[in-house]
Amino acid sequence: MTSEYGARWNKLHAGIDIANREANVPVVAITDGTVIRSYYSSSYGNVVFITHNIDGQIFTTVSAHLEENTVRDGDSVTKGQTIGYMGNTGRSFGKHLHFEIHKGSWNLSKSNSVDPRIYIEF
Repeated sequence: MTSEYGARWNKLHAGIDIANREANVPVVAITDGTVIRSYYSSSYGNVVFITHNIDGQIFTTVSAHLEENTVRDGDSVTKGQTIGYMGNTGRSFGKHLHFEIHKGSWNLSKSNSVDPRIYIEF
């Protein structure tokens, strides 16, 4: 873990950063869902957005700075399925995964982001 959720550089760091120097580190879906966007962003780099319905509550996960995305818009994914490989694309300072969870839909202000550690043990 290289960076936690919360204030960073006078603004909200809406996710956590996890680094691993090994080659071809897979990034997996945290649970079943549907890929709503898989593309290249100038800030997130290669990024995958997945929507999940967990007990009637919608969550959106964001996996960013990937070396490669292995899923496309509209794909169904299952828990543990590889969605890409950890990388250093976009506005990034070394190989890592930037991971966000949003309660509801993702929005530009990231107003409904939550600390991923509430939901997932790392």
